[in-house]
Amino acid sequence: MQHAMTTKQVAMLLGVPTATVRRWVRRGWLRGYRMSGRIYVARDAVRRNLFTLMTDSEASTAGERERMREVFSPAVQQLRTIIEEALNAQPVSARERAQDQGWQVLATATD
Repeated sequence: MQHAMTTKQVAMLLGVPTATVRRWVRRGWLRGYRMSGRIYVARDAVRRNLFTLMTDSEASTAGERERMREVFSPAVQQLRTIIEEALNAQPVSARERAQDQGWQVLATATD
């Protein structure tokens, strides 16, 4: 069962009510299955559909989307920091350095 989560676990993870997760399953936004009277959702389904659930007004109410953004805000900020650090670590071309200095860069044969 480690590849599946209960509706309660999904709700706690995303910061939404359990009824919301059941609605997503019922409407097909998340693929779930019933076993022993409980609804389970595959972890991959949550991972694949998270962006849609957080952004699509047909999938979630404005309040649900806001709560999910609050839950994931620290992770998004960490990701932004990691990306920024990676970009800063990349070598900068002479052309980019010149543009950063405000120099006008003329077209070259490779443009």
